[in-house]
Amino acid sequence: MLSLFASSFITEASWPILAVLGFISIFASYVVFSPRQSLSPHSPKQISDQYPIFGALRYFSARWDFYRDAIAESKTGNFSFYLGKYGVIGFSGRQARKEFFESKVLSLHEGTSLSPQVPNPPQSIQGGKPVQDTSAFADYFNRRINRMLSRENFGKCVPAMIRDTQTRLLEFGDSGMTDPFDSIHSLVFQLTVRNVGCNDIADDRTLLEKTRGIYETMENSYNPSIIVLPWIVKAFTPSFINQSIAGARLYFILKGIVDKRKKTGQRENDTLQYLMDQGDDLGKMIGFIIGALFAGVVNSGINSGWLLCYLATNPHWMVEVRKEVENAATKYSTDKTASLSDRLATLPVEAWESEFPMLDLCLKETIRVQGQGVFQRRNVSGSDLTIGGEVVPNGAFALYHVADTHRDETIYKDPEIWDPARYLPDRAEGSNKLDYIGWGIGRHPCPGMRFAKLEMNMIVAFFVATYDYTLVDKQGLAIPQPPPLNRNNMAASKPDTPLYLKYERRI
Repeated sequence: MLSLFASSFITEASWPILAVLGFISIFASYVVFSPRQSLSPHSPKQISDQYPIFGALRYFSARWDFYRDAIAESKTGNFSFYLGKYGVIGFSGRQARKEFFESKVLSLHEGTSLSPQVPNPPQSIQGGKPVQDTSAFADYFNRRINRMLSRENFGKCVPAMIRDTQTRLLEFGDSGMTDPFDSIHSLVFQLTVRNVGCNDIADDRTLLEKTRGIYETMENSYNPSIIVLPWIVKAFTPSFINQSIAGARLYFILKGIVDKRKKTGQRENDTLQYLMDQGDDLGKMIGFIIGALFAGVVNSGINSGWLLCYLATNPHWMVEVRKEVENAATKYSTDKTASLSDRLATLPVEAWESEFPMLDLCLKETIRVQGQGVFQRRNVSGSDLTIGGEVVPNGAFALYHVADTHRDETIYKDPEIWDPARYLPDRAEGSNKLDYIGWGIGRHPCPGMRFAKLEMNMIVAFFVATYDYTLVDKQGLAIPQPPPLNRNNMAASKPDTPLYLKYERRI
């Protein structure tokens, strides 16, 4: 009788209501059995802009505004808040910046677990024990990426990169319009796959674009605020499911290539082959390639497009960059009858790294202007840590927003303006090693910086050598300057309104 009653109740009940009740039960258990971390009395004062249980939700919706308001509310410029159950300390100012980036016990690897793109949740603290530093894979990744960029290996892919770039520009035709945040992003993806992935994907345009689509799904399928939810709830959100499916698809593409090589004995001169020859297991190889793709594309794919847009609207710097391109081609090519693009193709890797100082300044400024988001670390020492005169409790996260440096008017005059001349000797803005953090500083500089510079310099040099172009909207109407940025974006981002380059082949 009781079972019949229960069956009737479930049949007649609203399943959405039952789902909500289930969610509430899970969340209540999460709150009761997984309490918030305690902050130290010597930590910075907590901000007022946060909610019980959930914490500072505005951190996800308007990050820079939130960070700036929190600094203004604090007497020291540093502040505390919660994201769900996790304690977070935000820092500002040069001294805190120095200690933050130079700390030996603030873990970069564990800090990234606070990112919504990372599938697994941050570790919980067990009493006063230190957070287990699970950076074994990070150590493996760094060893392999350093090997890829070593003196004996760096530059081996330059001929293939040049060929890829010239082929793409030939496909543009003599004139037209292109969205650089699509076409140039695709080229950046190809060059990155060529260098840190495998030729099988880089040489197959259909497979390349399929892989890029999967990558973009993984990059964009997340809801930042789910970090405050229990993992079991997070696992059923659409964003997490889409991200997991995309990750599995990319895994099986790479696994198929590995299996084919092992079965047929096929060998390639690429990173995947090197990893196979080292005897790395499949999981590590695929993890390395996926991680390297994210590290190589997420910023370079966006910054390359913005750099071309800035040059299109700044005639002085276009002239300077084009002058460098022509001088380099003349210096290294003996065939004076060849096109500028073909002469540029003869440059050795050493020339790509040394012959473009003005282009380097333009790239540096693009990264400064476009840089968004926060640097994340976690105290894994097992005890409280003092940074900038403030206590970071054991297991707490520490954050530093890039805009605290790159938007600082005491360092950079008119910081919202794209102006590479600010780095010239007569102004020398940002010359202190602590005042430019676009490539990271201290103990964790970007390991792929050398390749990223090579890649972006090459793309821009060939583009300005091949085409005259202007910045336009979708209707082809000229735009005098790129639009203002949304400073609350979480990373370098495409423009909210699409931008196009209207180009014509140079004679």
